[in-house]
Amino acid sequence: MKRLTLLFAAVIFFLSSSQTQADLIIEFSDGSATGNVFTAAVGSVVTIDVFVTETGGNMELSSDGLVGFGLDASYSVTSGIAGVVTANSVDSAFPFVTDEAFDNSNLKLAAFTTTPPQGTSIALGQFSVSVSDVGVTQFSFGDYNPDPTFSDFSTVSGVDLDPILFAGGRTFDFSISAVPEPTTALMFGSAALGMLAPRRRKRNA
Repeated sequence: MKRLTLLFAAVIFFLSSSQTQADLIIEFSDGSATGNVFTAAVGSVVTIDVFVTETGGNMELSSDGLVGFGLDASYSVTSGIAGVVTANSVDSAFPFVTDEAFDNSNLKLAAFTTTPPQGTSIALGQFSVSVSDVGVTQFSFGDYNPDPTFSDFSTVSGVDLDPILFAGGRTFDFSISAVPEPTTALMFGSAALGMLAPRRRKRNA
């Protein structure tokens, strides 16, 4: 009897662990890497791709497909000069666009489709950020419509994915750090060495 009780407890623990590990997340990529910290040279424009991705055994996207989605993002400078969003567009897999507006502090991505894409990771859209000077810009993506009766992310069978993605008001954040161009940094380094050289010669003399 004791062994049966222990076995039952182990099964319950395994099932509950599997459920807590299953998740959906919003991911970001600059075309070369996926993550939440990106670097761009001053004077450049960086394009960020946005995805929704299954993790931990979650299978709503790969088995059912995504009908529609909605994301609302804010961005602001944390140091130096802020980057500015210059373009914003929904992925072509979602031809019925309901929102892709942007300004100097916000951007939105929302659309739906009649031919839902399937996969462990689905592209939602992309936006471009112009970085004119050294600084760090922080982006935070959250629920487009936080009303619990409204479903932003939904599957073919009508499953509302918002409670998984945005549980407890969760947001998905990343930053872009603008750094001097290599040639500019080299010029500054050369200038600094040039200023030190006369001092060294003076000391030797």
